[in-house]
Amino acid sequence: MTKNDKIAWLLQHAPGPYARAKAEAMNELDDMTPIFCFCGALATGLHTSRCKEFQERLKMRIIQKLKDMLPQ
Repeated sequence: MTKNDKIAWLLQHAPGPYARAKAEAMNELDDMTPIFCFCGALATGLHTSRCKEFQERLKMRIIQKLKDMLPQ
């Protein structure tokens, strides 16, 4: 499964745990980037919500947190 397939599966089959994991991951990544985003731009809420690099790291963190729920 690709990263996007895993996210889609989690959204469909485990929306509650997905939402909690996303909130946790977002807080963790926000703490890691207090001023500058991973791409080098200012880490404002608007920027991080649209930044491809930030969103990809967010997806990876969510998948890492919920890897036990994913089908093999």
